Amino acid sequence: MNYSQVPLSGTYLKDAEKEHREAFGNLLAEFDIATSRQHLIAEAPEFALQKPLQKFMPCVKGRV
Repeated sequence: MNYSQVPLSGTYLKDAEKEHREAFGNLLAEFDIATSRQHLIAEAPEFALQKPLQKFMPCVKGRV
């Protein structure tokens, strides 16, 4: 079985983003969370979470 990522078209990405934003909104509608505290990260979490860590803890670089 091959699990490699297939090349994605721009249309697919736009549709996926729309679906994720919709699902995110539906999920957060169940909770009392201020809009300013809601964050939808538009990249893989393992990479996105490295950015603030590297900013505030430079010694962590690449070890997440």
